[in-house]
Amino acid sequence: MEKIILITLVILVLLSGSGCLDYISEVEGDSNENNSLAPGCEEPKGIFPQTTGCLGKSGIKDISVEPTIECLELRANNCNGGVLGISNNCNFDLQIDDVIISPDTYKNIELTRNKDGKVVVVEPKGNFDSYNPQNEDLLEASATLGDQIITISYLKKNVCGREKTPNIPMNEDEDIWQ
Repeated sequence: MEKIILITLVILVLLSGSGCLDYISEVEGDSNENNSLAPGCEEPKGIFPQTTGCLGKSGIKDISVEPTIECLELRANNCNGGVLGISNNCNFDLQIDDVIISPDTYKNIELTRNKDGKVVVVEPKGNFDSYNPQNEDLLEASATLGDQIITISYLKKNVCGREKTPNIPMNEDEDIWQ
C-alpha cells in the first residue's frame, strides 16, 4: 500500500510541473521570458509532453482600465492565446460593444481587429483566441459600467505563431466560430 501511495505521489509531482492555470494571470510589463506569455511556444517537458492543454502562441499584457474601477477584475488568460477574463463585482452591467457582463459574473472577451483594422469585441467560445497580430498590437475599447464610460486596453503580442485575423461577420446572424 505504501508503494502505491509513493508511486502516485511521484507521478503527481512529475505531471504538475506546469499547467494551464500557470498561464491565467496578468503579466506585468515587459517579460524577458516571452514564452511565459505563450505556453504553446515552449518545448515539451516531463514524461508526457504537451499535457498542459495550453497551446497559445500569443499573449496579452499591460492590461489597463481608465479610470480605475475597484469592483472590476481583469486578467490575462494566455493559455490558448490571449483573451481577457473579466469579473464584474460591481452593482451595474458592464457593456463592451454588444457584450454584456452582468454583476457578479465572469466572462472571457477578446479585443480583435477585423480585416479593415477596426477593433471589435468578441466573446470567444472557451479560451482560444481568434486574433494574433503580426508582432504587437495595442488594443482599446470603450465600455460602460452603469452611466460611467471607461476604457479597457491591453497589448497583444505574437510570440511564435502565425498572424491571424478573424472573419468578423457583416451581420449579427453570422457566427465567426463556424
